[in-house]
Amino acid sequence: MKEATGMKDRFDFIVVGNDKKLFYKDTFGAAAAGANYITNAFPFLYLATIEEMMRRIDAREVGKVSEKMMSEKRKQLRPPTGNRMLQENRERYGRFSTFQRVCLEIKAGIGKPIAHGSGFYASKDVGPVRVRVSPLAMRYGSTMFKKPMMGFAYILECFPAWYDEEIKRLGASFLKQTEEAFEGVALDSPMAAGSLLPVLLDKKKAEEMSAFTRACVEIYFAGKTFAWKETKARKGPGEKKLAKSIERNVPGNKTALFVKEYSGNYLVNAFGSRNRGMIFAIDSFPFLIQRTVADEIGGVFSMNELGYIRKAMAEVIQPSGATAGMVLIPAVEAYMSMQPLMNEQWHQLANKLGRLSVFARMCLEEGLYDVRGD
Repeated sequence: MKEATGMKDRFDFIVVGNDKKLFYKDTFGAAAAGANYITNAFPFLYLATIEEMMRRIDAREVGKVSEKMMSEKRKQLRPPTGNRMLQENRERYGRFSTFQRVCLEIKAGIGKPIAHGSGFYASKDVGPVRVRVSPLAMRYGSTMFKKPMMGFAYILECFPAWYDEEIKRLGASFLKQTEEAFEGVALDSPMAAGSLLPVLLDKKKAEEMSAFTRACVEIYFAGKTFAWKETKARKGPGEKKLAKSIERNVPGNKTALFVKEYSGNYLVNAFGSRNRGMIFAIDSFPFLIQRTVADEIGGVFSMNELGYIRKAMAEVIQPSGATAGMVLIPAVEAYMSMQPLMNEQWHQLANKLGRLSVFARMCLEEGLYDVRGD
């Protein structure tokens, strides 16, 4: 069984505008769910955005802005709005989103706490929302803002406007074309915000978008699946208390499975319980397959080579369990050795197969290189 290591998550109240709390409730199903997701996703979206921007701009210009900000007598950073970057070079930075410019300003003033005053909240109508902050988010928040909870309060206040800007820019046509791909999909870890779209859509097209744009699309279609609600079941015979359960706002089906002893014991040792392990494996498997196909298989094999693999696997007992991924190479080798004048083709194919992970070979064994969750 896994042992807990490191710091524990921190639960705290962050004050946000009540109009923003309504946004999070509408978008995520619950204000706390939205605040949790954005607070924990922000450090990763910030880092991804800075990496993207540093490939597109001259780092010296950010350095100039940083020098100006650090030379100010103010000990606190004025709320970053993206306008400083426009003042530096409107022609260059005007083509970037507000979120991208804000990230550059945070980088330029990194370590300075955001000033709590004029321009922080859009209105005086504010209220607390309880947020669960991961240790990693807290650490990055401390690095970026010095006072992390103040920084996250500002991010939660501004996110709805950044989100609306991205969604409007994408347009109704794109959103309509994309809707079907998200059927039955749920948001899970905010730390992976922006990583779903390359799996569900064309990977190349999705990766042409910024990480923040991808995250906004995922939230637009699947935001409400991040919310959990506690429910109380009916009192059973002889029970003194109501049985509690947690219900998630996610479409799905219950299923009963027979699990072999070794696999069941492994799941208990790895995940703490058999059920938790099965849920993790079942929920993760489709996305692991699609990511593996996109990263390791797509564009690597010719149609002829995929045909050889398909014919070879049709002539063997389908591998499963402990043998998954282990049958492909010997099966294809045996099949091609019986075909005339195939020696050169086999060496080329063997070289490609040998570079694949076991999981990728399993995908080829099962013919999963062109399967989606539609």
